[in-house]
Amino acid sequence: MKNINLQLYDGLKEEIRDSKSKIIILKEGDIIRFTIDEVKTLMTILQNDPGYLRGTLVIAKEVNKSMAALAVLGNIKEIYADMISEHAVKLLDSYHIKFKYRQTIPFFESKTKAGFDPIELLAIPCEYPTEIYIKLDGLFSKIPSDIKGWSKIFR
Repeated sequence: MKNINLQLYDGLKEEIRDSKSKIIILKEGDIIRFTIDEVKTLMTILQNDPGYLRGTLVIAKEVNKSMAALAVLGNIKEIYADMISEHAVKLLDSYHIKFKYRQTIPFFESKTKAGFDPIELLAIPCEYPTEIYIKLDGLFSKIPSDIKGWSKIFR
């Protein structure tokens, strides 16, 4: 990936904070925005085009341990997170994935604020990204993908 213009990078960090976009992927000069869940986005990309994420810069609203595992498996070059969990930080560190963030938190809460977010909770006991991928695949195979026509969009 070529060096990104710092002004563009700072603008995208602001955009992720203030827009409906949940994840922005920069690949070879292209900027792709997604408004659906960060983990579902990366999972769908990995399932449909496993090499697509290699070397990309990803800017996301939230990075939990599940998303960090998918970043490792996708060979993402660098992640910027508006908010990142301590579990994600540990995983990204252990696999030497570059990351920056605005805020770190112990863990992501469920929407009802009654404990852990279920997608992060699913990943916490796992040691390896592939374990997390297998659990996510089992979970998401029961849920229709939000990204229709993935292969048509990016080819």
